[in-house]
Amino acid sequence: MNMKLNNQNKLTSGVIVFCCSKYFYVPQLALDENEEIFCTSCNSPMLFKGSNEAWYIPGKKVDF
Repeated sequence: MNMKLNNQNKLTSGVIVFCCSKYFYVPQLALDENEEIFCTSCNSPMLFKGSNEAWYIPGKKVDF
């Protein structure tokens, strides 16, 4: 394989999210540059960044 390697295509971390019967890989660069991540199939929010800079999955609040 003949490919240039740089910081834009280096995998450092990321997350895999399930929506619309598909798994989506969200790279760390997308998490660093955005406040919300939307599904490319249905356009619903899959992840959002809280005020504490942590990422959350939208849904009902769960109390433990």
